[in-house]
Amino acid sequence: MSFIDFSRNKIKKLLTKEDHIILENKVPSYESIKYKFQDIDESGLYLHIPFCEQICPYCPYNKEIYKPEIAEAYTNAVKREIDFYSGVVGNKPVTSFYIGGGTPTTMLYSGLHGILEHVYKNFNMRCEIHMESHLNHLTSENLNAIINMGVKHLSMGVEALQDKHLKMLGRPYTAEKAKAAAERAANKGFECVNVDFIFALPDQSYNEATARGSSLSSSPDSLRDRWSGL
Repeated sequence: MSFIDFSRNKIKKLLTKEDHIILENKVPSYESIKYKFQDIDESGLYLHIPFCEQICPYCPYNKEIYKPEIAEAYTNAVKREIDFYSGVVGNKPVTSFYIGGGTPTTMLYSGLHGILEHVYKNFNMRCEIHMESHLNHLTSENLNAIINMGVKHLSMGVEALQDKHLKMLGRPYTAEKAKAAAERAANKGFECVNVDFIFALPDQSYNEATARGSSLSSSPDSLRDRWSGL
């Protein structure tokens, strides 16, 4: 009888080959990265802003509490990475650009604008910007600043429009405040406003969730249900 080795070390060795996923401290060489891009005609760009004002209990993404000094260091690190990858990609067009998090709007006035300028300086951008946001940040002034940065598609994680579910999820706003923020954004002239909801929360029916979502009078362009095992 033979046994297949599924130990952690064996799996790690399989996954950290340069033609597979890069894990932990495995750093690919510049030559191997450039080789991967040589037959690609276009690319997409994802910018991760890993900062939040609070940590939500259901969120699986890489994030930490926002601190100005860490945001400054992160801005500089991202610019160095832009320099690196723009050299790899060259003049090939970037046809999609998504800014996610974390909460990208935590850096609205502390580095994000400079990062975007660096992106457009170094890449052949042939696309619009889609950015995630926190609805507590979506004042009229901040929405104007977001538009002035060139963002055309705005996404916000409302998650629920029932106060009991918002409280359970640890969201720092009420259903009425969420509706008001969504309508402010929808009336600002973005090409697309996306509102995320989590579905299948305790004591929440599908009809209840969709009816509440449809109650947004400005009808955001995309009402996307997130399925949750909560």
